[in-house]
Amino acid sequence: ETGANNAKKRAEADIAKAGKKWEQRDSLVNQANETLAVAGKLNETAAAETAKAEDLLADAKKLEGQADNLTDMSADISGALDSTMDAKAKLEGKIETIAKDGKLVNSTKSEEFWLKHANATAGVFNAMIDQDNAVAKAMDEAAEQEKGLLSKLKAQADFEQKTSKDLTKAA
Repeated sequence: ETGANNAKKRAEADIAKAGKKWEQRDSLVNQANETLAVAGKLNETAAAETAKAEDLLADAKKLEGQADNLTDMSADISGALDSTMDAKAKLEGKIETIAKDGKLVNSTKSEEFWLKHANATAGVFNAMIDQDNAVAKAMDEAAEQEKGLLSKLKAQADFEQKTSKDLTKAA
């Protein structure tokens, strides 16, 4: 009987151990499933953030293109300003020539002659002023566009840096 009791006790102990092992296995399976669920969510989050980052990169490339266009526009305006300055210098030279020629002109010329030249000179100056104003306006507009573009680029860079930090934390 003692041998049977001992065998029975060992069998009961083995059954209890097997039950504990089975509970441990169930616990590990549950933990593994929870870990897989968290990993799946992290993968979804990473995929979403990657898509956002790709969209931001595409936007940044568009903004870079706009910046290049503004740079080209600025160069064009600068060229127009240089042309205007050259034209102004030529006109000033012509005005000096007219003034010198005027000294040589016979003082008996009619008042109509002098009015005609005065009006022509005034027209030249008005055209120069209009051209200078147009160039200044175009330069102001280009500067405003450039400021807006730089502001957008800075905001996008800040967002990308934040997104990168968020992805790092999520990982």
